[in-house]
Amino acid sequence: KAFEAGYKFYGKSPYAWGGGRTLASIKAHHFDCSSFVHYIYSKAGIHLGSMSGATTFSLRNMGKPVNYKHMKRGDIFFFNDKSEGKFCHVGFYLGNGLFMHDSPSADTGGVGISSLKDPHWSSRFNHTVRRIVY
Repeated sequence: KAFEAGYKFYGKSPYAWGGGRTLASIKAHHFDCSSFVHYIYSKAGIHLGSMSGATTFSLRNMGKPVNYKHMKRGDIFFFNDKSEGKFCHVGFYLGNGLFMHDSPSADTGGVGISSLKDPHWSSRFNHTVRRIVY
């Protein structure tokens, strides 16, 4: 259900840093990475804390930790960046190395699907994985 909710925004929601924390920005399809993950889980009936407080730092403690070698569809996982720091991005794992996320670096410039085989993402993946549904 979370994937279905997110896929509705594929290519239709440009990245908006700080978006997705008010009803107005959600109606306008303005999300950033953490608010997007928070939103799609909420549409699947899973509460990940307050909408206004959705951050990569709040999401990194949700669910239970999973070894990155055992990621499954629906797990969330995190990225670091030299300029943006640790836990600066979160994605929703689809399987086969693919993930859905909201990023200006995604194939759509917003909600898109990317591959962990892409050096841009594989070099930033910090191997922190959380299983929300178990």
